[in-house]
Amino acid sequence: MDIAMETLGPGRRIAPWWQDNPVLIHLAGLSPVLAVSSLAVSALALGLATLLVCALACAAAPLLRHHIAEDWRVTASMVTIGFLATLVMILMQTGFYPLYLQLGIYVPLICCNAAILLRMETRSGLLSPPRALLDGIGTGVGFLVVILAFGMIREWLSFGTVFYNASLLLPLSGSAADAGAAGLNSAMFPQFRFTLLQPGAFILLGLLVAARNALEQRP
Repeated sequence: MDIAMETLGPGRRIAPWWQDNPVLIHLAGLSPVLAVSSLAVSALALGLATLLVCALACAAAPLLRHHIAEDWRVTASMVTIGFLATLVMILMQTGFYPLYLQLGIYVPLICCNAAILLRMETRSGLLSPPRALLDGIGTGVGFLVVILAFGMIREWLSFGTVFYNASLLLPLSGSAADAGAAGLNSAMFPQFRFTLLQPGAFILLGLLVAARNALEQRP
């Protein structure tokens, strides 16, 4: 049976970005989702970086399974993810330095994202490299969709804006002083200032999980 397309029922199959979403289903990779989603720009940037690392790491998973001893495979997978995360960090420092400053420690911490390691070990490693790449892209897109939607909702509720400082997404644009939420005024929506705090983020995430489950249960 194709592990990446395991049958869920008549006419239904796993889609990594939705029906097998790493955040909404497995609740993996929650730390960056909760910490870097106060602004849509930072959420999109980290989502894209995670997508790139996830796709390449999952493509490498079949090679690790066939050429690395079982006892060392998890270690090799973590080293692979760390190597790819380091490359992404260097790329961001080179062309997107203000954006890199805004994301901070969460760029190198992509290597600790449990969603990527989980997918490599349970799904992608059992496929051929091309299909593993597609599986990794699907998982990365699922992470990106959730963190981006989460960031847009939190930014709008907290500041009344969406994609503030979007120029940071352009290479070699902006300055270090542009990084951050300077100039945003949460007093626009004082009743939703709670969404900037971690308890508010947890509540919003729970609502997203509930909304996804409600959509899945529709006849």
